[in-house]
Amino acid sequence: MSKLSSTKKEKIISEILALLYENNLKPLYTRELANMIVRDKEFTLSILKSLEKQGVIKQTKGATKQKIRRKWLITEKAYKAYKSL
Repeated sequence: MSKLSSTKKEKIISEILALLYENNLKPLYTRELANMIVRDKEFTLSILKSLEKQGVIKQTKGATKQKIRRKWLITEKAYKAYKSL
């Protein structure tokens, strides 16, 4: 797997945050976000987990019979900061 430059990674992060901001009332699954930004699910999940550690997004879980699926929302603090831009 090739390494991404920090500039490209920041662009991907801002694209994810923009999508979560636009869909604030509807939590998005990891797979949906990965499809929207045209990246694989594992890479997207690693970015989402790093954003969760920073407190920018939060995770909700939707359980199915087969597995636990993760849904993501932007936090209220991040939403207000993004809205002021």
